[in-house]
Amino acid sequence: MAPDLAILLSFDKEFLHPKIDRARLSEIPRWEELTASIRLKLPNDFPSSELEVLVTWIKVEERLKIWNQLSRLDQQRVSDAIFAISSATGGSYFLTHAIELCPELKDYLFPMALQIKTANTPLVEPQKTVTVDTTKALPTAAAETSEDLGGDALSTEAMLHETSSDEEKEWLSLIAAAKNTVHQLETEPSTEGTAQLLSLASQLNEKAPLLTRGSRIAAAMQELFELARKAAEFGPTRDGSSEFEVLNTAVLEAIELAWRRAQTASTSSHEERVFEADIERAVNEGTTALQQCHEFSSKVASLEHELQSVAEKLRVTNGPNARLSLATTKRQHASELSEARDALTQAEHELLHAICPNRDTSSLEEGRQETTADSIDITAETEPLPTRTELGTNSATETHFVAEPEAFDPPTSSAEVTSAGEPDNSLSETNPSEGDAPEEEPMSEELVHEATIDASTETGNTLESALNRSTSEIFIPTEEACSAITDERCGPIWSALERNQAGLAYWMARAVHQSPEPLRYIRPELLGAVALSEHVLTPDGEISQRLEMLYREFDESWFDADPETPPAWTRAMNWLLFSSVLRPILLCPKSGASGVAGFLHLGAASLHQVRQTCEDFAQRAQGFHLEAATFKTPRESAEWQRQVDVVKVEAQAWLERAPSMKMLFQAASQVWQQWLKTDGLIWKMLTPVAQGQSENLESVSRVIASVSTANALERLIQESDRRSIGKRGNEIHTRALSQMSSRVQEAIHLARRWIALEEQRPKKTGTLHRLIDDLRIQVLPLISDSIQELQSEESADDLAFVSTARQQAVRSLRSLQDLLDAEISLPLEESNPDKVLGRDLALAQGLDVDAHWLPTTDSARLEELLRTAIEDGVDASTAFKHRIKTHDLLNAERVLDSESRADRDVDDLRC
Repeated sequence: MAPDLAILLSFDKEFLHPKIDRARLSEIPRWEELTASIRLKLPNDFPSSELEVLVTWIKVEERLKIWNQLSRLDQQRVSDAIFAISSATGGSYFLTHAIELCPELKDYLFPMALQIKTANTPLVEPQKTVTVDTTKALPTAAAETSEDLGGDALSTEAMLHETSSDEEKEWLSLIAAAKNTVHQLETEPSTEGTAQLLSLASQLNEKAPLLTRGSRIAAAMQELFELARKAAEFGPTRDGSSEFEVLNTAVLEAIELAWRRAQTASTSSHEERVFEADIERAVNEGTTALQQCHEFSSKVASLEHELQSVAEKLRVTNGPNARLSLATTKRQHASELSEARDALTQAEHELLHAICPNRDTSSLEEGRQETTADSIDITAETEPLPTRTELGTNSATETHFVAEPEAFDPPTSSAEVTSAGEPDNSLSETNPSEGDAPEEEPMSEELVHEATIDASTETGNTLESALNRSTSEIFIPTEEACSAITDERCGPIWSALERNQAGLAYWMARAVHQSPEPLRYIRPELLGAVALSEHVLTPDGEISQRLEMLYREFDESWFDADPETPPAWTRAMNWLLFSSVLRPILLCPKSGASGVAGFLHLGAASLHQVRQTCEDFAQRAQGFHLEAATFKTPRESAEWQRQVDVVKVEAQAWLERAPSMKMLFQAASQVWQQWLKTDGLIWKMLTPVAQGQSENLESVSRVIASVSTANALERLIQESDRRSIGKRGNEIHTRALSQMSSRVQEAIHLARRWIALEEQRPKKTGTLHRLIDDLRIQVLPLISDSIQELQSEESADDLAFVSTARQQAVRSLRSLQDLLDAEISLPLEESNPDKVLGRDLALAQGLDVDAHWLPTTDSARLEELLRTAIEDGVDASTAFKHRIKTHDLLNAERVLDSESRADRDVDDLRC
């Protein structure tokens, strides 16, 4: 497909079969003459007629009238269509009228006219040919013109008129057209533009042998052109990437550099061989680099496909173990993809260096990353084409100066275009009275080389400063903007979370989530997981099941660092994610907590270590039934030992006091003293307790059983009195028996306490308990460090949501401490997840909450009521009185039982 046709089809899909409105055509001045002229100039193989071209031009005119209202892409399409019509018809009529309708196009369309062979009136008056007699002084007018155009940087049109041969004129016209195409590609990459560039490169390749001074050099240059062409073809295969236009630019630079070096080469066979060797080396290195580019490009495409496939599987997978495996695979693919992209970038640099050895690829990379709408031309200050004088080609009478136009950019202002036609007399003039100007000496190779280095250095500095300026203009979302967004609709969400009312925050987020407005807010699934995570106790309870459902909805993009997302927001989201998975990783790992924990991007090393330590424990503890009580057991060993020691001390103290205890009856005192002796009843009962003899547990139990009832104790006392003492007479009376029984009961109570503790003795440390001990040793110091680190980051300048998210992370760390602390008791049973999420809804006046803890109103009304309750401070007393007044006793009781208020508030309400 011809480039002109491709461009016109891109502009107008009906180009080949338009609806011709002859009434509209008649409005075009001299349209019949214009039609006849177009008919003569259209190529024979062009598939459209002159009327179709005119119909398309009418559409172009309509868009030109609203030029400033068009998008950047539409403006580009209109400009391309004007160029294509002018190119196909071989005239400047359409260019001229386009500029009349839209003067802004003058700067852009002027370079396009340079490649259109036309016999019509040119777009601007051509500049006078500058001819210099080497034996005379430079004429004043010529000096003015040279000064006006920047010395040796003449315009492309002037250069066309100054060349000495038709071949060179055509060559420079093709170069100018190709540069303009590259400029278009840098602005709006397109397949049509690349096709046009390759067509121009092919024409340049055909013209190259006519410009070289030796068949061997010509053959070598053709190899270089072929390599450049292949490099350009590499670009469109990666359409949309930043390398697309860069490689096309490299093609032109390769062609231009080769032509320049060929012009400087002399007829010396030695220099020809050196030049040929240089090109051969460039071709070999470039071919290898191009092959690597293709290999790494294929690898990148393959990894991108695999990564997308894994991400899709992760999105639809429910099983926690499967999600964890997929998340790991996803991270591995992402790492491999990053390495492949780096390798591809390196191969591209090597390719560019082989084709364009003078090009600074590091600056190229920076320019690629920092390109903005007003893109910086990375070739704007490259080495100019040497003049004939610099080449050492002297004529007996005259020398034609040829200068490189300003790289690949079209003129940047209308002043530059008009200056090509007329010199500016305001510039300094050459004083004729000073005599003839001396003839310029040819520049040696060393001087040319040094000048090139200086120009390259200056170019690098200029580029660096330009990039710095452009970088400062790139829009970066501010944290203030993010704060404004969250405060407007989502501020109450953060306020509820700040008060540790994650349930209210969850329902508020659900209400806001229904809004059609594009807001930045916390996802309700994340807040629900935050609220439930601190209440999970068992691995297979209702909370664990609800967490699994919530984790399935998590998306890694919520927590990734994105250029359009303020860093503060990303940090806050990651703190909330950390809070939502910390306890579940230990207590319900099958919920998928470990899988979504892979989305974390934590800056604090201690937080990462806490999470990693918990995940490692969960991996090693697979196969064990873990509950919250399981994590209490190792610490209860110390508590058990403490209580045993207390009973032991009390038993020792009691035994020391026992001999001094007096009874009301002498016989009773004698029996008592007998029981305190070795192998006596009290001795058998309490000595194992006082000495911690757990092996005598059964014997102590038997002794207690022998005196477990009052009758058995009385009978044993009387028997001891008769048998041991041998007394005959009155039995011990009732008051003495009662007193003695009271003393024995004291001993029995101590013994029973000891027996109960011995029966509750923690089992010998097994594998699970050793793992828990290791977890405690490793994670408790990390928790303390993490809390301290988070608190040290607090600042008065923090945004509200950042401070709230940080506080939530601290709460989750303290919750983990509580889980491992034996001093803090656990709830008797796990709460219902709906109760956890809806327990504070009763605080919102006017909000109906059903028996299942769910609100019974639409999202808009729910948002309104919750916003009022949160902004008013969620007053429990007022809410309770309102529920009583409306006879809503169920929710009045829920207000009393709400765990989110202080105990004193509950006491006040109950009173």
